[in-house]
Amino acid sequence: MKKALLTLNLRLFDGEGGAAGGQAAAAATPAGAPAGADKPGAGAEKAPDPMAAEAARVEAFEKLIKGDYKDLYGKKIQQSIDARFKETKGLQERVSSYSPLMEMLADKYGVDAKDVDAVIKAVQEDDSFYEAEAVDLGLPVSKVRELKRLERENKALREAEIARQRQVEGEKTLARWQFESEEAKKVYPSFDLNNEALNNDFVSLLRSGVPVKTAYEVIHHDEILGGAMQYTAEQTRKQTTEDIRTRGMRPQENGGAGYAPASTAMDPKKMTPQQREEIARRAAHGEKITFGR
Repeated sequence: MKKALLTLNLRLFDGEGGAAGGQAAAAATPAGAPAGADKPGAGAEKAPDPMAAEAARVEAFEKLIKGDYKDLYGKKIQQSIDARFKETKGLQERVSSYSPLMEMLADKYGVDAKDVDAVIKAVQEDDSFYEAEAVDLGLPVSKVRELKRLERENKALREAEIARQRQVEGEKTLARWQFESEEAKKVYPSFDLNNEALNNDFVSLLRSGVPVKTAYEVIHHDEILGGAMQYTAEQTRKQTTEDIRTRGMRPQENGGAGYAPASTAMDPKKMTPQQREEIARRAAHGEKITFGR
């Protein structure tokens, strides 16, 4: 399930030398011929080079971790090392705590304490572990030992099946998130699942069953609302400007828009910005404005 959810999406602009290269190519082109006519396949777009793009991303990443983000990257790496060391140390301590028990069992059955399989086999074949239960059940010791073996195998199979089901469900969930991410991009082009996955609140919402688009809207509610208001204001401004321009180009009969023509003796050159804005607002609502002399 752990696929590339936390990758860097970096872009680089063309480096220096682009202009010089263009001038050199132009100089090599015969007089009167279009630029690039001397090259095979001129006029066709050159397909992007995946290897060059990847190299650019790597270079950008190196600049980040060695530049402004060097301290943050170093802290992150150190945290990962500390967590891994802590986990390894805990495992070593747990294994060490089993050593006395393994040595006692090895001494009892005459096997090597380092040979775990030999110790387990000796324990499984020790009838003394099953004698009391065999008496209680009224069964031979060999039968009880076989029943215990089957119980262990069944338990292992159940655990393996549970792990398999979890993996399948995890893959289905990841596929659903990726599909929902593509749908979210249609509404929010700047959406990036890799970037959003760095936000613990966003991931928690997804794990709770919240769709990707909804989770994004919850996390970025203020930004989306602000953008929507700005968009609406911009559209209103454009529409008003267009209405004024259209009315200025098309003569309108008196009373055609439900407004009587209004005349003002003010000189437009002497109007304040506020007065011009008021005249524009009235004109946008259909009022015909004329300037008397």
